[in-house]
Amino acid sequence: MREILLALVLVAILSITGAASALSWIQLLVAGFALVIAGHVIGIPAGVVYHVKLRRAARAKGGLPRGWIWRPMSLHDRLDAPDRRRILPWFYVGAAGFALIVLGFVLLGTGMLLGIMRARAR
Repeated sequence: MREILLALVLVAILSITGAASALSWIQLLVAGFALVIAGHVIGIPAGVVYHVKLRRAARAKGGLPRGWIWRPMSLHDRLDAPDRRRILPWFYVGAAGFALIVLGFVLLGTGMLLGIMRARAR
């Protein structure tokens, strides 16, 4: 399953790179900014819900280790099957939001570099 996900991510990156090469630097900046905003809109609420649900489930199972908030994935092995089905989708949605943010920053950086290169070529 992870291999399929990795292959899909690589295909998506290659597709986005190919599409980005057809865009102007301004369009890349706009697209990058839109992806960063979308990633925050999706990822932040999902991350809050994930952390609240994980905290509740972990406390019910025997307490929380100090600093768990910085390593929440270390608590995943404490979850039983119903808790995993209830909590981990929020984790994946938050991770997808983070991926959108990273992709947006890549497009922003690419747009800025392309703009600088075209300005120097004039």
